[in-house]
Amino acid sequence: HWCGIGVAVHDLPTSDSLRREHARGKAWFYHSKGFLCDGDSFVGDEGVPPFRAGDRVAVRFDGVNGRVSFLLNGSPVPGTISGIAQGQGFHVVPAVYMDGVGTRLTVLSPPATTV
Repeated sequence: HWCGIGVAVHDLPTSDSLRREHARGKAWFYHSKGFLCDGDSFVGDEGVPPFRAGDRVAVRFDGVNGRVSFLLNGSPVPGTISGIAQGQGFHVVPAVYMDGVGTRLTVLSPPATTV
């Protein structure tokens, strides 16, 4: 089984895998096999751990600087995906895609923060 968790532009068709050419520059994610992607473009895997059922993956999207990073079970995942178009920052939404074989997703609210 596999899963990708990250962000994507709000109008990206989801009838196909986000690891395809049509999603390059439109979907940025952490793959359960232990690598980061920009659509079908491999971003990196140095020190990126795989994740599986029961793990908690958090997505941190910085729309001002065009970056996304991840936490796995509360620990930072090595690597950041940069270069997300600034103009798309307000149109980026959470995105999850799975193989659909016996998979389940639970979305949790982030803890409240004070500024």
